[in-house]
Amino acid sequence: MGNHLVDTSFMRSAAKWILCLFLLGGALQAHPGAEEGQDLIDDAIEKYFQGIQSTNSVDLDQKKLEQAFGKRTPAILIPESIAKDENASASETEETFSFANASDLKSETYTVQKGDTFYSISKKLGISVAQLRTLNAGVDQNDLSVGQKLQVKGSPKPVEKKDYYTVKKGDTLYEIARAQSVTVANIADWNKIKINDPLKVGQKLVIIKKALPAGYTYRPVFIKPIEGRITSNYGRRRNPFSGSYHFHKGIDFGAPMGAEIKASRDGLVIYSGRMNGYGNVVFLRHADGYISVYAHARLNKVKKGDIVRQGQVIAEVGRTGAATGPHLHFEVRKLKKPMNPWIALKMKEAVPSGTNEAAYKD
Repeated sequence: MGNHLVDTSFMRSAAKWILCLFLLGGALQAHPGAEEGQDLIDDAIEKYFQGIQSTNSVDLDQKKLEQAFGKRTPAILIPESIAKDENASASETEETFSFANASDLKSETYTVQKGDTFYSISKKLGISVAQLRTLNAGVDQNDLSVGQKLQVKGSPKPVEKKDYYTVKKGDTLYEIARAQSVTVANIADWNKIKINDPLKVGQKLVIIKKALPAGYTYRPVFIKPIEGRITSNYGRRRNPFSGSYHFHKGIDFGAPMGAEIKASRDGLVIYSGRMNGYGNVVFLRHADGYISVYAHARLNKVKKGDIVRQGQVIAEVGRTGAATGPHLHFEVRKLKKPMNPWIALKMKEAVPSGTNEAAYKD
């Protein structure tokens, strides 16, 4: 009788353990680790580029991008400190300037014809008078001659803009240089002083910075896809499900269920569907080989092959896949290589003035 009770008790305990293991296994299966989902994203992007880079294939997606947004590749301005060190502040060094071409024209020059003016040429070619002036700085627009060659496409050089800084109590040359994103040597040279010369309160220092020439303005390359609290940043982190550590290749924005997710940049939808671990996912391909990823959506509002504009709603925030709550997982990649999305969000391009912001309009 005693042995029978022991056996029964043992069997009950064993049954409880088996049930716990079964439930735990089911929970883990229902919430696969982020590493698994991330591997699927990596694999999908790898296969996509393998397909378009095949010697027997034509990059039809590139043709679609060119048809929708033109062949001009925007010049992207990235502060040198960011390019060298992803953790560096954008204000720590002077920016490296390069500029977008003024137009999509095939020819870089235009031959002046009888009756031409800068205004008539600008209308004929679809570029601004300011751009013509910038590209032809030494030309008198009121004295054009038939047969004269004008530059109508190119990368104009940045101009120098002089400003002044008034020294305050406690200022040092090094602090001023850092705040102004220039070097101490620059300030010393511009003001004909020595680096160790004492500063006087009220002293005016010349500060020279590079600026956009006439006819150009800035535009962000990528914008935030949603406003929300950052729940997980780019980099190594602990998986909330498995407890193990892995490299998180994006940033997570916590947001209310159903909140609108917007395209970070003009692009082409190359994937819209469900992906194990990351739920409903959208991939956008952009100019210059960039790809952005939007995951855990409750609902995707675009399909493969759609052309989308920066700021256009492409999905709604959800918690599909392995998610502890409603949020957006956002990635940016240069070709197949993941990059810190914060770097992408700091990038900007110089575009001709009058170019519409790439914001989606209803």
